[in-house]
Amino acid sequence: YAWTMLIWFVKEPRLFNGGDFEFTDSKLKVKLKHNRAIFFPSMFEHRVTRLKMKTEPKEVGYGRYSITHFYISVPSGNIRD
Repeated sequence: YAWTMLIWFVKEPRLFNGGDFEFTDSKLKVKLKHNRAIFFPSMFEHRVTRLKMKTEPKEVGYGRYSITHFYISVPSGNIRD
């Protein structure tokens, strides 16, 4: 089985709208929040809503960042030496 974990980071104050996470089949939405994580089966289709800048930042780093982890588990008895 394959799992995905996403961790989101946002520099405040936000200079953009959007960036929320959505499972496309169920339409379940997860609001973008700084330092939020989500863990789900990798086979679930998903997307992120488009970012639209409210104003151009004067410094770098005013965006949406994510760290992605993938986890694989193999049921016991299915591993060959």
